[in-house]
Amino acid sequence: MRLWARCRGGMGGLALLPEAGGINQQPAWLINAFAVLDAAERRFDELDKQEQG
Repeated sequence: MRLWARCRGGMGGLALLPEAGGINQQPAWLINAFAVLDAAERRFDELDKQEQG
């Protein structure tokens, strides 16, 4: 999770990549793990909005 947090940009997208090269040079497991964490964050944000609204 720390790696995911450090690689994120200001608007939630990837700003830094842990391995040299572009997105296609990253390990597939890493990109999949980041996608799982992104989805979890979106779901938590949705639940938070429902509680507030």
